[in-house]
Amino acid sequence: MKNILLLLLLAALPLAALEIAPDDPRLHYSGVLSKTFAEGARRNHVMKFSRLMPHRDHLEHDNPGARIRFRTDSRNIRVKLRYNGLHLPEVPLESTGIFLVDGDWKQEYTFNLPADRRKRTRYFSRDVSFRIPSDGAMHTFDVILPSGDSVDFLGISVNDRAKFADPKPFAKRAVLYGDLASSSEILPVHQSFSYLLGRSLNWEIIDAVMADTLLTPNHAEFLALPKPDILIVMTGSFDRRFGTTIPVFRKNLERFTETFRSAAPNAEIVFVTPLEKSAAPYAAAVREFGKKQKIRVIEGTHLLPDSPKYYSRNRVTPNAEGAALLAENLSKLLQH
Repeated sequence: MKNILLLLLLAALPLAALEIAPDDPRLHYSGVLSKTFAEGARRNHVMKFSRLMPHRDHLEHDNPGARIRFRTDSRNIRVKLRYNGLHLPEVPLESTGIFLVDGDWKQEYTFNLPADRRKRTRYFSRDVSFRIPSDGAMHTFDVILPSGDSVDFLGISVNDRAKFADPKPFAKRAVLYGDLASSSEILPVHQSFSYLLGRSLNWEIIDAVMADTLLTPNHAEFLALPKPDILIVMTGSFDRRFGTTIPVFRKNLERFTETFRSAAPNAEIVFVTPLEKSAAPYAAAVREFGKKQKIRVIEGTHLLPDSPKYYSRNRVTPNAEGAALLAENLSKLLQH
């Protein structure tokens, strides 16, 4: 009788927590150009992410849409992150991340800093943890980092009896590179062009798009590191605004492509010309280069109407409606 009572008592106790470190093979990463695991004292381990390409606003520390993925039957799941302060306080922020359960997102599936911790300084650093709802059945969970902030991953805690399995892989891995962005106006990650494009295609999207980025040949080496199936290059807009001459732009196209093909010979390259008609000379240069090199070129002006309805106030970056339409139209072309 005593044994039965003891068993009933033990069954009623809450399950112990199992800490899963960021480098545990049960955790999977996607949408990441580069990651580095740092082992700390007292199991204070951290996975750091970087887009590697130096930027004047240090946007290489932001990793929009990067994912931590895992599949488990744990009834209790807690995710631990660190907003590390590498996103400069004077650069506009978009700090809200999201999580998916079996690929589905709901309005309440978000995470952010508490309101009283959002004031930034040069030495800002805050740890955040949040629970993901689960019913104890096997589900796939995706934790997706914000589109405009720098965040480290510290691990998860689950029930000590939790089982794990591998999440279903994406159909393809694509790197998105170019200047289709603005550091002054940033969409939440669930409304971003890269997130919507990946969702439409069921592709892993590594978002290497940064505001005010010239087509830079040595970036190609970094873009090849994750061994993508396809590289999508959306370029020409900032080169036009910056004043890059057409001969220099052509030379950069040649050097960029040569460097990338050398590092990733099996990857497909797709160029997308600028969305705005005012960049027509740069679009023509891309078109001519693509024909010469037998590289597919998609006309940007066909992807999004030239209307204020689809653009943010700067008339450079698509707004939420524009990003959705751009992702829809480009995904249709990439499937053929």
